[in-house]
Amino acid sequence: MKQIAFLILIFNSTLSFADSTNTAQKIFEKKLISLETLHKSYADSINRELNFYRLKEDYFTVALEDQSNRFTLIVSTFAGLVALVSFAGFRSEIIKLKKEYETQVNLVKNELTAYKKKNKEYDKSMQVASGNIFALAADGFSSKGEYILALEFYLASARAHSLSGQMLVEDNESTEGKNPFFYATGNLKSAIDSLGKIIEVPKNKHILQEKSTKLLEELTTISQSKDPDLLDLCAEFRVTINNFI
Repeated sequence: MKQIAFLILIFNSTLSFADSTNTAQKIFEKKLISLETLHKSYADSINRELNFYRLKEDYFTVALEDQSNRFTLIVSTFAGLVALVSFAGFRSEIIKLKKEYETQVNLVKNELTAYKKKNKEYDKSMQVASGNIFALAADGFSSKGEYILALEFYLASARAHSLSGQMLVEDNESTEGKNPFFYATGNLKSAIDSLGKIIEVPKNKHILQEKSTKLLEELTTISQSKDPDLLDLCAEFRVTINNFI
């Protein structure tokens, strides 16, 4: 009996321990399931937070790129406007300088034209004065019988007056009342007369040969006037001197 009672006691204890073990295991399993649920909930919350921040990061990245593009566009536009304004100002300055340069050039041109005109008037006056002086000298030598010197000065006078006449023609000025060609013609006729007296003396042939080049050059200059009377007289002079020398 005692043995049976002891066995029953042991069996009951075993059952009690087994029941206690099973209860503890069930509690542990419940806590484990609760912990897993909590972990899953926390993980889901973390993922949601992470997705939220990722969305924010993407938004700010796009916004930053957009702002950067806008800033680049603004800076480029501003730089372009500055360059445009600078170029416009530079172009305006160039136009201004060009106008000033053209004004100065026109002023110099006008002064130069006036100077040329005045200088030409001076040249015409000098040619007329020279022609008159040469004619007076020629008359003086002719009156003394020095016909070779008279010939040279008559030709010089004719050349000076013919040049004065050419200037008047080039400037479209009238020669009426002060026709230099008239005086040139008179002096050239006097030169031919002097030449006629020179060739009357045979020994003068050598002298004319030495002076012929210079005398013919004077005739060439006189012929440039294209005055018909002067051209005829120049031709007559050439024929006469060439026949003699």
